[in-house]
Amino acid sequence: MVIGGGLGGLCLTSGLHKSRIRATLHEKNPAADTHGQGYRLHLDDRGDDALRECLPTSAYALHRAAGGGPTSQFSVLTKRLRTLKVVPTGASGTCVDRSTLRAALMRGLEGVVRFGEEFTGYELLPDGRVRAHFANGARQEADLMVAADGINSVVRKQFLPDARLIDTDAQVVYGKTLLTPQTMPLIPDQLHKGFVAVTAWPRHHGLAMGLMRFATPPARLGLPAVPDYVMWGFTAPPNDFGDVRELMRGWHPNLRALVDRCEPDETFTVRVRHAGPIGGWGVGPVTLLGDAAHAMPPSRGSGANLALRDAARLCRELVAAHRGERPLRTALDNYEEVMLREGFAEVDASVRAPGEWFRRSRRRAG
Repeated sequence: MVIGGGLGGLCLTSGLHKSRIRATLHEKNPAADTHGQGYRLHLDDRGDDALRECLPTSAYALHRAAGGGPTSQFSVLTKRLRTLKVVPTGASGTCVDRSTLRAALMRGLEGVVRFGEEFTGYELLPDGRVRAHFANGARQEADLMVAADGINSVVRKQFLPDARLIDTDAQVVYGKTLLTPQTMPLIPDQLHKGFVAVTAWPRHHGLAMGLMRFATPPARLGLPAVPDYVMWGFTAPPNDFGDVRELMRGWHPNLRALVDRCEPDETFTVRVRHAGPIGGWGVGPVTLLGDAAHAMPPSRGSGANLALRDAARLCRELVAAHRGERPLRTALDNYEEVMLREGFAEVDASVRAPGEWFRRSRRRAG
């Protein structure tokens, strides 16, 4: 059983279902669209390869049809829209909307995904299996329980009570602005080719932006109707945070207007935290996936891609165990060793990235 209906949990469940391995996914929200699921994601080869491996052909084709165009560069601009740096990305990735991707991932999982089941705890059974308990009184037994319930994982708190989350004190205000005839002229030209980061020295303020223009309108594909939009995230040091519009005083008027025309109901603040190092764990029918194991800052855009890659790797190992090619414990050991090593290497790189980015941008602006 899988706990948590985010991208990683859905990808794993889809892969197991595709391989005819009986699995259930338990999600605390009462429905798929209970609340906003976030905005634009950049999928690189890691994430896209995982989706291709785990999804049925029709669901993967649906995901690709609903995506945006490929990105070819990453641009760094000043707050007055002067170009500091352009890094070609080789068109190796594409942008997707999180809500439409989740809808594509759920195709074919009717009856497998159980909504309204909030995980509260588990117990290990004498036969080596695990029994999960849910707030609605439901119980479920399984050979393996996978924690895919995100950075605040309830499973991890019981399974690894000493695992830490490190609060960086940084905050990000996320918002999205719909693309209309009025907002289109406000967009920097570089945004049409890929992600844009705006830096404002000497105050360490930043604005990251990504364009989400659907190749095919999602509603035409039978997915949730989502209009084209610009996703943005504003960052500032913790001791210098306040009203974003006030902090952007002196910025280019187009950037100010773009933020000012956001969708208020879809604007929120997130404190940036990341997982502290964890080692391996003993034999048992519980394992972790994605942010439940190696949550990281958003600075390198790797969180979703790593969760999807974890899902594909774990699915591959479980299929091998199901076929009798290796014991279940060996399959989990193989997965966990690589997942922890690669996951925490990316955590470290993501923690360092903002400082390196600011230093490089400052030298270039010098």
